[in-house]
Amino acid sequence: MEKIYLQMYSLGMNKWSPTKENLREISAAGYSGVEFCMSDYGGFTPEQMIELLKENGLTCPSSHMKMNQIDENLEYMSKIGIKYATVSSHPFSDEDETLKCAELLNENGYKASKYGIKVGYHNHGREFNKIGDCYLLELLIKNTEPQYVSFELDCGWCAAAGANPEEILKKYPERIFGIHVREKGEVEGPGELLKPGQPSPLARMDEKEREAYMKKRLEASKHGVRPGEGLVNWTNIKRLGDESGVEIYVVERDSEFDGKSRMECLKEDAANLKIIK
Repeated sequence: MEKIYLQMYSLGMNKWSPTKENLREISAAGYSGVEFCMSDYGGFTPEQMIELLKENGLTCPSSHMKMNQIDENLEYMSKIGIKYATVSSHPFSDEDETLKCAELLNENGYKASKYGIKVGYHNHGREFNKIGDCYLLELLIKNTEPQYVSFELDCGWCAAAGANPEEILKKYPERIFGIHVREKGEVEGPGELLKPGQPSPLARMDEKEREAYMKKRLEASKHGVRPGEGLVNWTNIKRLGDESGVEIYVVERDSEFDGKSRMECLKEDAANLKIIK
C-alpha cells in the first residue's frame, strides 16, 4: 500500500481535532493523508486547512460525519478537495429503517453531487445483522444510487461481526471507495441494533454502570492487536480492493499494543502496511 491514510479518531477519544502539531506527527509517521472525524476541522478556515495539509504533504479524500451534518459541510469540503462525505454510523433496526437510511443517503448524495462530492457510508458490526440471507449493509448497497453513494468497508468490524470482508469486496465491485484497516483479534458477533432516536447503550447506563464501562474500555485499549495479527488477511484485501476500484486505505485504531503510545502504534501500522503490494 503506497498511500495510507489515517482516520483522525485513531488519535484517541476526543483527541481527533486536527492541529498543526498532530498533522505534523501524522505526516512524520508515514501517512499520505487524513480522514477527518465528526466533521471536525480544528477551527481552521478552508484556506488555512489547504495550506496546513500542503505544508505536511497530506491530502484529505474523506471526512466522517453524521447524516444530518452533510449539508452544512459540503461547501467547506469542496473548497479543500474532499471527495467523500462519509456517514460514520446511522441507526436502523429493521428493513424499513434500513431502506429509509438508503433513501437519506441517496438524497444527500444528490445534494453533494452539486459540489463534486459523493456521500459514503462506513459500517460497524451491527450492519452485519441479517434479514433473511441478506446483511443489512447489503440492503443499503442494493438500494443506493452508485452515482451518488459509495461505501467504506471497515474490514475489522466486518470480520469481528462474523462476516468475510473479502466476500463483500468480491460481491460488490466498484461500490466500495475505501477500506478501513482496523485490527480485531476475535469474532464478537454483529452486536445490538439501534432504532432511530433510541439512546445509545452508553447513554442508557446509570452513572455507576457508565463508570465501570469506561474503566473496562480504557483497560481494553491497552491490549490491542498488533498490525497484521488480527482477523483480516490484508494482502488479500489489498489485491481484491485494487481489483474492485478501492481508492483509499485508511487506518483506524482504537487501542494500543505492547505498552506503546498510540502514535508509536500508528507508526508501526503504516510501516507494516507499506510492504503490502
